[in-house]
Amino acid sequence: MAFPKEAFLTHNWQMGEASGTRADLVGGMTLTDNNTVGSAAGLVYPLAANLIAANSEYLSHADDASLRIVGATTFEVWARWTSGTNAPLFCKRGATNEYESGYYSGYGGMYLDVLSGGSLSSARSPLVPVSGTWYHLVMWYDPADRKARIAVNGGAVAAGAALPGAPNVSAAAFAICRDLAAYWNGDIGPARMWNTLLDAADRTALYNGGAGLAYPSTSTPTLSIYGAKFGHKQVAHGGGMRYGDAS
Repeated sequence: MAFPKEAFLTHNWQMGEASGTRADLVGGMTLTDNNTVGSAAGLVYPLAANLIAANSEYLSHADDASLRIVGATTFEVWARWTSGTNAPLFCKRGATNEYESGYYSGYGGMYLDVLSGGSLSSARSPLVPVSGTWYHLVMWYDPADRKARIAVNGGAVAAGAALPGAPNVSAAAFAICRDLAAYWNGDIGPARMWNTLLDAADRTALYNGGAGLAYPSTSTPTLSIYGAKFGHKQVAHGGGMRYGDAS
């Protein structure tokens, strides 16, 4: 099976390490291990990152243009939630808030929030996760209508309101499984980003009937060194969240 939009894949964190830093096999953005992130049995790969909220465990990288939302941007992650009412996944939030995603009980399910000024595009899936179950999240921002969107397990697409302008550009660190004082409790992996949109067929391929899709797949892989893909034009895209809510 060909890997969807491979030429536009900017980051691919397999999360297959037993501990320590997590390598980005495409973009070179190795994630820092904060507070000793462990591992557990994975779904797509043998191992996934295991995070314990009580220990304030998370993964992060300093601000980089490729981790911002500028133009079309897609996030994908397999995640197994264990507990907690506020469980963040991809976040870029600090003095200026750009985006945030995860599970929030106040929203009633999984979500992606993208901010422009003080305005919020909040895409909310009604799916409430069941503890110990793997879920496939694809979340994206479409600059054509300036809306955030989310689809869980290859299902229906939920969209947020249109933003009045481009998303905020935040110098905050990129974090996986941390939003200020909130942390994900459970397992994740793989986690990926594209600087393009994925269509329904792409999302179905990545979900793969609930088994996920490894990268590279059975298609001929493209040699990638720190985000520069030989044979493809790779364009860096650079430059959420319950606005004002730190919990």
